[in-house]
Amino acid sequence: MEEDDPLIEKDATFNVMMGAAQMLAARPGTALEYLAAPELASSPDAAVWRTFAHSSLGDWQGAHANLGRGLAVMANYPVMLQVYFNLAAAKTHLALGNYGKALGALSQIEPSDVNEEQAIQYDLLRGRIADASGRSQEALDVYDLVVRSSDGPEAAEAKFLSVKLRYRDGLIDADEALSELEGLAASWRGDETELKTLRLMAQLHAQEGNYRRAFEAMSQAVQSDAGAEITSNIQQEMGSVFATLFLEGKAQALEPVKALALFYDFRELVPAGRQGDEMARMLASRLIDMDLLDQAASVLRHQIDKRLKGAARAQIAADLAVVYLLNRKPEEALRVLSQTRQGQLPAALQRQRNIVEARALSESGRPDLALELVRNMSGSDVDRLRADTLWSARSWQKAGEQLEQMNGSRWSDEVPLADHERVDVIRAAIAYTLAEDSLGLERLRQKYSQKMSQSPQAETFEVVTRPIEDRGVEFLNVAKSIGGGDSLVSFLEEYRRQYLSATPIVPTEEASLYPTDKSDGAA
Repeated sequence: MEEDDPLIEKDATFNVMMGAAQMLAARPGTALEYLAAPELASSPDAAVWRTFAHSSLGDWQGAHANLGRGLAVMANYPVMLQVYFNLAAAKTHLALGNYGKALGALSQIEPSDVNEEQAIQYDLLRGRIADASGRSQEALDVYDLVVRSSDGPEAAEAKFLSVKLRYRDGLIDADEALSELEGLAASWRGDETELKTLRLMAQLHAQEGNYRRAFEAMSQAVQSDAGAEITSNIQQEMGSVFATLFLEGKAQALEPVKALALFYDFRELVPAGRQGDEMARMLASRLIDMDLLDQAASVLRHQIDKRLKGAARAQIAADLAVVYLLNRKPEEALRVLSQTRQGQLPAALQRQRNIVEARALSESGRPDLALELVRNMSGSDVDRLRADTLWSARSWQKAGEQLEQMNGSRWSDEVPLADHERVDVIRAAIAYTLAEDSLGLERLRQKYSQKMSQSPQAETFEVVTRPIEDRGVEFLNVAKSIGGGDSLVSFLEEYRRQYLSATPIVPTEEASLYPTDKSDGAA
């Protein structure tokens, strides 16, 4: 007809017949294209087939909008289609939570009118209504009947619903539920039941602490149907689990290498913006604690190369430079700072980068440049940096004065010295001795003799404050053990206290500074 008369496309009868034919040919999307013709807006016959099409596509609101008008003419249709219409009505009401209406639609079906396929659908709906109404045993009996009566999609759905119900009611534990779900996921693919199965598997694995298995279930759903709403829900749920692991500290219970593997294998779950930044910093911090410096550097390097721009990139670069310093690679630290240098950074961030760069210059044997970089800066971290730099440069006189100055008037108050303050006093005494500054050494001894005599380092203080001409083996041993300690450890502690615990830089245009890394799969 269409070939003979192209204008027939505007004919209402033609469109409703073509829509019906497409629906019977299992092409609901194409059917709706014909049934959406303006001249069919109030057609009850078109409403019948729109109900079928929307129900088939899982569009329950669309199906519900057409039910009433279609029901007005449903008696004119063959019994087989009347049964399918009532089944579609029951599915729609059930999906929308109208259990009474769903049961009412099923009651319109005469058991003697249904074929084998319709009988299985009828039983499955009957079981779902019983389940939703709290009649668990009745629902389980019906689900079992469906599983035994069919090997098609209804049987797969009944199997899933049975496992879900039994786990919910405590009839099986998580391990038993997962065992059955994994069997179902392996044997049934390609529809909504598979996605629901994978979603429940992901939830149970996450609940049991099997995070890798949970994320693998999510990945399987993405491979099966990336555009489905259920898949999107799984990704959101697993994204929350991922955030809980790496933002709220649950990953601390995992071995560092396993935590790192999870982070990399499922990095598509790393959110853009501040949260992703915080995750990377926290993971890197933990890897540093475990002396896995290469791995920590890799995490931060990925952020810089693949995810960040602007101020956020400059901030993470400072963290990476610190990791390189701890790994005895000061030139690498200077290189990454140079690569991410830019103008108009926030003052706090510029200060952070200057501190790290000065330390890298000091470690690479350029103490004069290090001191010049922080010449106009002040603060406890700067004081510590100056002291360590002067010490490394063997500028003993200035190192002693800086260390003494850092404790200010603490010698005169009544509060006992902290551990790091006592170490600074001892290092100052060692520096004055090596500088052969008798006056400085005597001044230090008089100021701190009372407080140090009441501390665990009393004997050590007595050794390092002896007259310079009396220094001997004991002094050399103390100088070697305390003076030769790794000052990078104290530098890291100070850096963490002031900078790693701070809120990451939040860019004004977050989307532009945290771009999606499509080549890498980052969110």
